[in-house]
Amino acid sequence: MNVNNKDFIRHMQNINEYINNEVNFSDFKDKFDPRDLPGVNGIMIVFSFVIFEEIYLVKDNPFFLNVYDLVEKSKANGTIDKKLVDIYQQNYTSIDSIFSNKLNEIKKIILKDQYSNYLNLIKKGSEDIAKKIFNKCLSKVDDKVLDDFNVIDRDYLRYKNKSFVLELIPNLPLYVMDDDKETILKLAYLICFPYQQFMSSVIFDDGWKTFPLKWKKDLQIPIIKQLLFQHNQGEDLTSVFEENYNNNEFSVLNNLLESNFLLPPVNHMLCSRKEIIHEIIKNYKNGSYASALYASLPQIESPVLNLYGPCLQSIDP
Repeated sequence: MNVNNKDFIRHMQNINEYINNEVNFSDFKDKFDPRDLPGVNGIMIVFSFVIFEEIYLVKDNPFFLNVYDLVEKSKANGTIDKKLVDIYQQNYTSIDSIFSNKLNEIKKIILKDQYSNYLNLIKKGSEDIAKKIFNKCLSKVDDKVLDDFNVIDRDYLRYKNKSFVLELIPNLPLYVMDDDKETILKLAYLICFPYQQFMSSVIFDDGWKTFPLKWKKDLQIPIIKQLLFQHNQGEDLTSVFEENYNNNEFSVLNNLLESNFLLPPVNHMLCSRKEIIHEIIKNYKNGSYASALYASLPQIESPVLNLYGPCLQSIDP
């Protein structure tokens, strides 16, 4: 485990902030006993990880249908059926092998020819030396590999500590669930597929490699999963970007450019180009599309050349 306690605490605070900001508790505040708040938090956070397109893909699965029936009966009885507790515990335990495999895969990428040496040191009990070798290799990887490793490492720690995950206990406060089928379907889905409550299930999806909006850090998890699903179905996501920035006369982009907390990768590329971008927006709004286009292209080409120019120069024509 590479994440230190401070990093993990910060990660948990981010998740907690996500719950408070994105999940509307006002509809539930009068429905539950304050002593049940941890259980309510668990229900709400995991529901935010599930989209109906995922459920639709398993709607005819006999195992899922059986679990759905048990959840429906549990809701009616006001207590979780013991069979559901056993099913979820078995499925949750099986996630450990998924995390272990993913971590081993990415460690091979990070450690390269040091991987065998790293494993031997771990077997011999020389974990401190192994950790130093790993951290040295980790400091040399690109941002993508580092981001992927941090996501899976934090998820694994969260899995081990059962932090902000669904804990299926007999006295789970099911009374806060609505009477419609939405929450029952989502709960049944997560009992069957508990790995889906972790972000690593998204970034290790086959379609993530070609997903065009990975850079857009302000998207919330349900929206990312929704867009990734559409991308996997072959849908063009260009309109998502256009609608996000062209709405209200580019107010989103204008606000972003003036923010003191610019999100990556904007803060690496566009901070020194704010005035030019404002001029481009002005030309576009005035109908001077040619001027806007010609002024836009260098703002794309320049960062690309800065990032990849040395690599391109080393390639023989």
